[in-house]
Amino acid sequence: MFQRGTIALDYARWPKNEDGQVVIPFSFQQHFNKKAEFRKHIEEMSANFGCITFEYVPTNRLMETSHEHGLLITHASTTLYDNGCKSAMGRLPGYTSDNGSIELMGAKPGWQLIIMDDYCMTRGTVQHEMMHALR
Repeated sequence: MFQRGTIALDYARWPKNEDGQVVIPFSFQQHFNKKAEFRKHIEEMSANFGCITFEYVPTNRLMETSHEHGLLITHASTTLYDNGCKSAMGRLPGYTSDNGSIELMGAKPGWQLIIMDDYCMTRGTVQHEMMHALR
């Protein structure tokens, strides 16, 4: 399945559950201080889509969750090389933008990082970065 200008990679797609829904687990690194604001924007996005659900996993449950893949949200100030807003395109297990191991950040190896700076916390930018992760 190819479209002009894109490459379809099945491993980069988030799977559907038995109800046909795409469930995207997400969590925050402990120090991320804009949790409520971020959650508000993605809950709105989830309500508008209908077929995609974002499921919050508390930070202290990251290593215990049954979800092998998910999104770990962090602040740009905690990364080695990044500032601004950044997300992988699609599901990319272990993606950290060369900022070390996702496991050292507190998540399972199949999770991936989304990097957000303070000025990225607008509704449009939060949803834009989440859309990158959805592909």
